[in-house]
Amino acid sequence: MRALTLLVLAAALGLAAPVSAADPPLTVAPAKLAAALKCTGDLKGSPKQPLMLITGTGASGDEAYAIGKGAFDAWGAPVCWVNFPAFTTGDIQIAVQYLVAGIRTEARRAGRPIAVFGISQGGLLPRIALTYWPSLRAKVTDVLAAAGTQHGTNLGDRAACVKDGCIPAGWQQGAGSNLLKALNAQPDESPDPTSWTTVRSTSDETVQPQAGAHPTSALKGATNILIQAVCPGRTTTHIGTALDSVTFAAFVDALTHKGPAQVARLPKDVCSHPYAAGLDEAGTTAILGAAGGLTSSRSTDATTRVKAEPKVVPLFRRRVSAKAAATGPVWLCRPGMPQNPCAPRLERTEFTPALVAIGTVSGLLPPGFKPKVDCWRPSRRRSSPVGTRRPNHLHAVVVWTDKPPLTSRGPSHGRNRLWASSVRRTARSDTTIRSNRFCGAQSAAPPRMRWHTL
Repeated sequence: MRALTLLVLAAALGLAAPVSAADPPLTVAPAKLAAALKCTGDLKGSPKQPLMLITGTGASGDEAYAIGKGAFDAWGAPVCWVNFPAFTTGDIQIAVQYLVAGIRTEARRAGRPIAVFGISQGGLLPRIALTYWPSLRAKVTDVLAAAGTQHGTNLGDRAACVKDGCIPAGWQQGAGSNLLKALNAQPDESPDPTSWTTVRSTSDETVQPQAGAHPTSALKGATNILIQAVCPGRTTTHIGTALDSVTFAAFVDALTHKGPAQVARLPKDVCSHPYAAGLDEAGTTAILGAAGGLTSSRSTDATTRVKAEPKVVPLFRRRVSAKAAATGPVWLCRPGMPQNPCAPRLERTEFTPALVAIGTVSGLLPPGFKPKVDCWRPSRRRSSPVGTRRPNHLHAVVVWTDKPPLTSRGPSHGRNRLWASSVRRTARSDTTIRSNRFCGAQSAAPPRMRWHTL
């Protein structure tokens, strides 16, 4: 019934059916998802951007926050974290749903996008979440993945897992696992518009390889930082990668600049201390020594072992478009529309509930989207450019999903050209309009833009 209603609404508005599906539904009970999230600090009022801390395999979110609390306190940002089932040793396909719900909740409470900091599996989970739930990309400005298991570790013993069993997350984070094959077959390892930074250590005792042409923690499209390239001779453990001075300096750099971290901007004294500011050196060293044994014991718990990798569910086998998320103004235009879809003149109109419903289901709008003034239609004083005599006929909708706002370059002979850009390239659109009236203020730089023709 719901689908039929939406089709009727689309037909009434002169729009075709949506071209992309909404984010997939979560199968975990909402009460469990809500109970797993914890936060500290003023998410909405803090001058610092809220953070989501994601723990690794064998640890709880509470434990990860306790270990890094000194560093987060020194930075002064509010922090949320998730306590995943079974100390993050279970099926990653379930764990990621807890993260999806956590990001949605934190961003909603904060009323602004958040940043993500993850260690080990915690560096992999946000990539899975933002790949398969593309609306999250507008809610996360930056991801820093420390020692992430992006392409799997080659240190596992598959034969032993077959014989004696391994934890589900252990199977899935091994090099060549079916889950990682499905994820790494996707067209984009670092989905836009989120900025991605990875940090790794050659002395990592858990996740390898970290050197050579294809480090397992590195991502295409990200800034990939090797600790030993910044601080030669430093020995940093797997868990220690999250607390290393280089890692936290990179995270702060990413948060305080547009785009991912840049090594050239790191403090000149970043190698003068082993850990992030706010962490006691002797105490942190002792904690790291104990933490490794604790996570290892949970990762080998016989009660959670299975003798085969969990089956990859259809959701994670499907191919996700690299352009699945709208990252700027989105125009929905009817088929056969001329090159000048909104000419000759434009005026503002309110975004109707019907348009919000269609945009949400199509995946072009995030759940709970509340527009301000986002819809354009031909002026009542002029007839439609496609020949219809109905001057109020809707031809295009502009959906603002992030900043900067629409930018015009011109005019040239009374015509302004729209510019479409992405993180990796800038290209001028072949669509023109003849009006200087835009939603919002003009920007000096081209916006990130996606075109969806219906």
